[in-house]
Amino acid sequence: MNADRRKRIAALIATLEGLAGQIEDAASEARALQEEEREAYDNMPESLQSSDRGYASDAAADGLDTVADALESLDIQDMVTTLDEARS
Repeated sequence: MNADRRKRIAALIATLEGLAGQIEDAASEARALQEEEREAYDNMPESLQSSDRGYASDAAADGLDTVADALESLDIQDMVTTLDEARS
């Protein structure tokens, strides 16, 4: 691998490392929102839980949970390790 591509990989690694904190923050925010929405749903009277509003709240909580799980499953360090090995 030539020096130019090594520099470009180093820049990509720096970008990924910068994104890691942002992804962690986004996952935490999605998880907090999911918990708030789930609590709001759980505190609804049963009649509201069975309404369009309740279904939407439940679906929103499920969606936020899915997003948080996806963000938390990203392994930025594994990507960085792979790139580091590639530039060796």
